[in-house]
Amino acid sequence: MSRSTVFSRLLLGSTCFLLFAGCSVEGSNLTTEEQLKALGDDMQAIFGGQKQLEEPLTLADALARGISYNMEHRVAARERMVASGQVDADLLNALPAVNAGVANVKRDDAEIRSATNADTGVQSLPPSVFSEDNRRLAQLEASWNILDAGLAVAQATQSSDRARIAEEQRRKVVHQLTQDIRTAYWRAASAQVMGPRISNALHRNQMMVKDLQQKMLEKSAKDDQDTYLQAQRQLLRTADDLMTLQSQMSTAKIELAGLINLPPGADYTLAVNEGDILNMPDINRVVAAPEDLELVALTIRPEIRQDMLASRISASQTRATALSALPGLQVAYGYNYDSDDFLRDNNWTEFSLSLTGNLMKLLTLPVRMEQSENREKLVALQRQAKTVSILTQVNLARQNLRLTEDRLGILRNLMRVENDLVPEKADQAPLLTTAHTMAQEQTALNARARFHMAYADYQSAYGRLLTSVGIDPLPPAYDPRDIQGMARVITARTETLTPSLFGKLVTAIRTQMPDTLAGTAQDAMAMAATEPAAAPMSPPRMRNVPVYNQ
Repeated sequence: MSRSTVFSRLLLGSTCFLLFAGCSVEGSNLTTEEQLKALGDDMQAIFGGQKQLEEPLTLADALARGISYNMEHRVAARERMVASGQVDADLLNALPAVNAGVANVKRDDAEIRSATNADTGVQSLPPSVFSEDNRRLAQLEASWNILDAGLAVAQATQSSDRARIAEEQRRKVVHQLTQDIRTAYWRAASAQVMGPRISNALHRNQMMVKDLQQKMLEKSAKDDQDTYLQAQRQLLRTADDLMTLQSQMSTAKIELAGLINLPPGADYTLAVNEGDILNMPDINRVVAAPEDLELVALTIRPEIRQDMLASRISASQTRATALSALPGLQVAYGYNYDSDDFLRDNNWTEFSLSLTGNLMKLLTLPVRMEQSENREKLVALQRQAKTVSILTQVNLARQNLRLTEDRLGILRNLMRVENDLVPEKADQAPLLTTAHTMAQEQTALNARARFHMAYADYQSAYGRLLTSVGIDPLPPAYDPRDIQGMARVITARTETLTPSLFGKLVTAIRTQMPDTLAGTAQDAMAMAATEPAAAPMSPPRMRNVPVYNQ
């Protein structure tokens, strides 16, 4: 058996062994220790590094903490970072390819060749050795395909727009987050103010029902029993209403803790009291004509900007489809080395210039171009559908805010009436009289709690209007570690939502060309937010002022 045969069989056997061994390898199971370690690392990453709550939490502080620490926003910010990095990664594909290689070639038999005469068939060259048995090879080559480089630049341009889409998606997450925080904050405020009172009232209600039941057992006349039953029914219905409100309030504090990324079960206090809610002046409003609100929303809403960027990507993809059908020009230059002593020159350079193309791509170009154009039309229709949806959302938000304010005014009056109906307590009053007094007190408490919930709904409706218009609580550049600074900026931007700011914003939008409309509007809003208002709005009470100046 020759050495070459032995070597071939040995190589084949080794290859088969490695293949079968690779197929039979199984990974290890996930251990409890790995899970616990990963859980500990995750918990540290989630809750570590946060500024501790040392004072009662204001709404601005809650919004700032939510934007800085909320996990959904942190994911969106990281996605934006990854999308931005993809631009540089795509541009790298436009660089020339540089390939380097080294090899050691060893033969078990010498490379022996002979030659025969093409006309006579007689051997013209005796068997001769043409190369060494052991050689060292090296190669360094640079090549650049101009077509591929152009397509890479086009892909990088598309990735740049996708990075902008990721930023708009982050803005969308912030808008939804601030809306959820505002809603949960004021519901939690209602629970903080009214929760202890409701719990105390329910306890007193339960004790009074037991007293009435005991008193009813002592009575023999049916009329007396009916009177006691009616008193119990009134108390139980009032208790049911209070428990319904209590259940609606009880989860708000947990929801708020999750939104601002506080640890589960964290004990914290909100910087509100009942006097602030009952006597708080009206919320600063986006005082503008409906058509101005719609224009601003269609300019700065992240969904519209996402669809406009998607249109740019579709148009770029159509151009790239046409470009890919062209033949590609490739330039290559390389250096080679071969240690073979039979060569006269052991190192040399090569240069090549080639033009290649796929004829099938050229022949099928009309079909692919039609598909790209249809995709552009689809994106345009999606943007138009989103426009209609945003217009609807803005007007629904305006209507909802108006209705919630009307309801808030009614419940404010109802609370006043119910309080006036509470009779004065008399010493040594009969049990039934005490029960009726307690029922009226708890009815008044129910009205007060409903007013608090209506106020939370009003705040939520106001936040929904801001979201529908696309107002950002913070400028594009901010330090997420400076919670107090962020809270001050959020408060300042809220206070600058005045007719002066919206006048500047709408004017900036109306005077710009369509292709620069959105970006200039955002810049104008940021500039207007930093300027002091000429005449700060002094908001009146809710019950005396309409929601909008129409």
